[in-house]
Amino acid sequence: MTINLAEYLADFKVIAGISDDSKLEKALYSRVKAVFLLNARLNALTSYAERCREHKKKLFLHLDLMEGMKSDQEAIRYLSLNELCDGIITTHRYLIESAKKEDLLTIQRIFVLDSGTIKKGIKGLKKVRPDAVEILPGLMAPYFINELSTEMDIPFIAGGLIRKKEEVKSLIKKGFVAVSTGEDLLWY
Repeated sequence: MTINLAEYLADFKVIAGISDDSKLEKALYSRVKAVFLLNARLNALTSYAERCREHKKKLFLHLDLMEGMKSDQEAIRYLSLNELCDGIITTHRYLIESAKKEDLLTIQRIFVLDSGTIKKGIKGLKKVRPDAVEILPGLMAPYFINELSTEMDIPFIAGGLIRKKEEVKSLIKKGFVAVSTGEDLLWY
């Protein structure tokens, strides 16, 4: 897929993080340009994809949290061939590699627990080169953005525990291309 996520998200830098269907409608009518569906239901994938396309939103499925579909290369091929999403989110490098082969956008999630996880994350990210990296928890992400961005030129997204407009502004100012949040008031 030939889309630069940083450019695509330049007009509005908040991504809707949705953990249940009840907030999808709000996201579709909000200013967000991308939706991270964290707990997608297998039997609703076609509907999710169609609704997001209708509203010109990029749909990303978090494969690690999706029930009813094994997170493997065949699942990614199925999602791609049936145009059920624009991209995937995962913590697994092998899924990023498979999704890239299927021309899906890729976002690798890393959790910052300590400096060791950052070093390990950098090593893995350099090998697989996802389209973007989501760092969680988002409020801790600024402490690691300098180290990560000097090591690689991948767009970074801050995600998790972001609840205030001031937090979004601060994270964007520190170099994040976007912020993902389930706080629907920030989607407007």
